[in-house]
Amino acid sequence: MTHLHRPVLRVIGIAILVALMAGMLISGTAAAANRPITFRLYTGDWCLRGYASDGATVKYKIKDASGQLKDQGTTQASDVTGSFYSDCPDYYPGWGIEPGYQITASDGHSTRKFVIPDLRMYVNRVTDAAWGIAPAGSDLLLDYLWPAYSGWEILIHERHVTADENGRFRLDLHKHYWIDGGDGVGAEWTSPQGDTVSFGADAPHVTVTLGKSDFYGEARMYSTATTTLTDSSTHEFLASASVDVGFQQGFTGTFRDADGNRHAVAPGDRLKSNVASDAAFIVPDIEATGDAATDTVTGRCYQTDHSTQGMHIGVYRTGIRRGYVYAGTESDGTFSYHFEKNDFPDPAVLKHGDKLLIRCFQVNGDIVQKWVIVP
Repeated sequence: MTHLHRPVLRVIGIAILVALMAGMLISGTAAAANRPITFRLYTGDWCLRGYASDGATVKYKIKDASGQLKDQGTTQASDVTGSFYSDCPDYYPGWGIEPGYQITASDGHSTRKFVIPDLRMYVNRVTDAAWGIAPAGSDLLLDYLWPAYSGWEILIHERHVTADENGRFRLDLHKHYWIDGGDGVGAEWTSPQGDTVSFGADAPHVTVTLGKSDFYGEARMYSTATTTLTDSSTHEFLASASVDVGFQQGFTGTFRDADGNRHAVAPGDRLKSNVASDAAFIVPDIEATGDAATDTVTGRCYQTDHSTQGMHIGVYRTGIRRGYVYAGTESDGTFSYHFEKNDFPDPAVLKHGDKLLIRCFQVNGDIVQKWVIVP
């Protein structure tokens, strides 16, 4: 009896095993398809990225800290990975994701609301240090350092740091690298649910244009950037400007004299700004000439004692940048550069009427620049 039923029992056992395996496969597939919604965000960006259930239609809303709607829409998650991203415009919409922003997303299986925590970074170009604010006790992955100017070497050293009980963290970089204005330090924070928020900051700096009263730069977030011009010989006040700076750090200002009139920056003006304690220098002169016949730009960045002997030449035609190059000067500040097609991101040559932007880099990362027209 037992012998006769043994094959039957074996068949039943196999059937049960197959059923269990099928159930496991179905369960595994369902778990993979209906994953929880998580976000992958970058402060300052206006694109929403994340993961949802495979192939799901994701509905989302983005509101600022005050509850004002900044963006909403639908997007499709990948059939394979569940990754999704919002319809990111090619232009800057006038806002970027910041701490306090509220993001809600639904994929038909679940709804998720996420508020970006207080994540801030400050970079000090004098002490060569970066510090910031994050949720207390959280572990951060810091990626540092990327220089301000494309074409120069990018140095990235990953380092884990932990925010203390007050939500503060710090990274000293002076043993590895020195920081100049415009250099950036970035970090990534991960929530307990697996969301990631990347944030960072640039070291403060100021850029002025000879013959122009408007200037721009970056300063510590949520500060007031005050920049003053005085006569380098008499120390007489010439002009100043104060600008409120938001989370994005960038600012633009206009130098005005005591009567409120615009003041154009000139060689010999002494600049001092509170964006950094070492943001102080005498504005140098710049000479440059473009020759359309030989595709050559020659000139000089003066005041070499405050110059890095680094410079940038941009070529503009009908308002469009046709190409650029980063180059160096001789010890006396002179330079001569012959443009060939392979020197440009987009092939170009010098033409009559082209505008040249000559930028002379000052120590600590500030910039003095000048526009020149090719005759």
